[in-house]
Amino acid sequence: MIMHWKLWQRKQKLDLLHATPVISQVTEDTINNELIAIYYGKKNFEPSKDYLQEITLVFKDEQLRKHKYLDKPYRLIRQILYGCTVDIETFYIHVSTNDKTDYCLFPKIYSGNNDIHADNIHLDTKTPYPKHLIEKWNTDTLNENTPLYLSPYIYINTSNHAMATHDTNPTLQKTLYHTTHSVKKWKKPHTNIKIKFLTRKQVEKKYKKPCAFFFFYGVNIA
Repeated sequence: MIMHWKLWQRKQKLDLLHATPVISQVTEDTINNELIAIYYGKKNFEPSKDYLQEITLVFKDEQLRKHKYLDKPYRLIRQILYGCTVDIETFYIHVSTNDKTDYCLFPKIYSGNNDIHADNIHLDTKTPYPKHLIEKWNTDTLNENTPLYLSPYIYINTSNHAMATHDTNPTLQKTLYHTTHSVKKWKKPHTNIKIKFLTRKQVEKKYKKPCAFFFFYGVNIA
């Protein structure tokens, strides 16, 4: 019974690794807007069953490039409304028992073919949200004696951190982020970020501290 429990725990860890993406961000954008946290909404799940993993990314800030004349006012407004300037974005990875059917959902934050100069991109606004097949997998191994564990690449393509499973800035240098786990430590060029478990609502509660005026008068700032 103990052995079965250990195998189940290990299977959960490996499935989680399968659902932990490599986040690729244009290095130029990381100077002031780097990825600072990755949160997973689902901590416990049944082995060998399909599931949808909610993943929330927190960036230090967001910079307008195409509309750069609005960058400072935009940042001030966010500071007043939310009490911070972090950018919080959420997407989903569908993990199945058949790797060929794995896909991502990017509700209202799909980049399409827009690149880093675009700063107001929010595609995939209608349900059912389009399924975007994973185009590239990470090919690192845990160590010399273990099989390959695949993690999908997610590309942060625009200035407002709209994303996709394909790269719209192929000529620009990238910074790669991956969460670490007790059974996994990634080598360079990956930047390791510790795995954390919070839902999107919990992440917003953690980072956003609305101005008391808006909170008191019941202004909807979501």
